[in-house]
Amino acid sequence: MKIDSSWYIKNTQVPLRIAAGGIVVRWEGDRLWLALTIEEGRYTELPKGGVEKGETLEQAARREVMEETGVVDLTLLFPKPFQIEQRYGYYKRTWIIISYFLYLTEQHEAVPQDAQHTLTWVPFDTLPEMFWFRQGEWLERERAQIHQIARAFRAD
Repeated sequence: MKIDSSWYIKNTQVPLRIAAGGIVVRWEGDRLWLALTIEEGRYTELPKGGVEKGETLEQAARREVMEETGVVDLTLLFPKPFQIEQRYGYYKRTWIIISYFLYLTEQHEAVPQDAQHTLTWVPFDTLPEMFWFRQGEWLERERAQIHQIARAFRAD
């Protein structure tokens, strides 16, 4: 399936789903790397998922990152959602509002808790094609700001 702009324009009445996810970066030398998840061996995307009862958005984002990437060493870099994405779900049966939080980690190796996902680290300056193409667009657009924020938290 190919995602096009119709996934980002709400034109039908469907249930609302609130979700959260993470933009997880780490330094390797002077290069910033981004954690992505490959879902079912096909779809490259940011880790994200639904908010469960009693969770804050940030708690849900942290849990989803841990489930889909296995990364548990997460330092929150920005106190509120760094990016908010609105779109249909995969089958266009729900409208999803996803709050993405920005995290820094020093963790390189991780095993996702969810067997449908695989963690992959990519250089932040050479992003692959993303399944949800708007994720790639706003990651490219916000690259300099993410670099600047991550550099302020750098441990060296």
